[in-house]
Amino acid sequence: MCLYAGTSIVVIKKTQKMFKIPASSLDMLETASPMVCKPPFEGMDSNKFRVISRPDECIVVLFYQRAFSNFSKCNVPVLINNKQVFFPCGEAMFKCACAAYFKNWAIFEKVFKSNNPLEAKLATKEIPDFNRDEWDAVSYHVMLEVQKWKSLDLELFNSLEIIHELARKSRVAIENVMFMESTSKDTLWGTGIDTDELSTIIEESNTDDILSGAIYEPSENLLGLAITTVFQEIAGKTYEAYLAEVNMTSTLFAVDPDLQ
Repeated sequence: MCLYAGTSIVVIKKTQKMFKIPASSLDMLETASPMVCKPPFEGMDSNKFRVISRPDECIVVLFYQRAFSNFSKCNVPVLINNKQVFFPCGEAMFKCACAAYFKNWAIFEKVFKSNNPLEAKLATKEIPDFNRDEWDAVSYHVMLEVQKWKSLDLELFNSLEIIHELARKSRVAIENVMFMESTSKDTLWGTGIDTDELSTIIEESNTDDILSGAIYEPSENLLGLAITTVFQEIAGKTYEAYLAEVNMTSTLFAVDPDLQ
């Protein structure tokens, strides 16, 4: 599978669509998670969310912690074995998938029952047989599925459509819209650069370097690239039309009766 972001191409290893979980884990998922997550955009400031537009050239959406981040609250259900499940945020779904990949159901439960997204993020560090290379080979595919699920949240969908409308008015091609997680704390999923500094770099850089990701190399911005891909898939569609295309059955989890 290839991900196109402007002029750059990131080759991603396609992997399995589902992680098998025991019935007991599904029973737990049917209960409400205690995790407290903040709304995506309420109370946002310019240090955590910024849109930079270059008419006729490109649009860059910078975000951190809130807005499009995996720590933001999501109110969209998924179906696992025809049962409705609510993950409280993208981080919960992503880290549950990580625990399921390594078949560690205690950590799976710990992720879902975490008090906040940061606890969920840290929980998988306790997996004793965690293999970074193995997880890295599948994690982008998991993240992309998480972002597709998150985009069904009406507030997030509408926010993506606002960006699309800005692109139309600014005469910017959809493929020249780029999302970047602007944080110095993460060089894999983020840019490795905070919002204020990255804004200055963008202002001083040419469009090709911005869209190719050269401005934040050697960081990878994989979360931003996943959101960029989803944005390109839904740009111009109504929520009703997009919802009609989507199967609410989870693409990541399925119950295996043989697992305990």
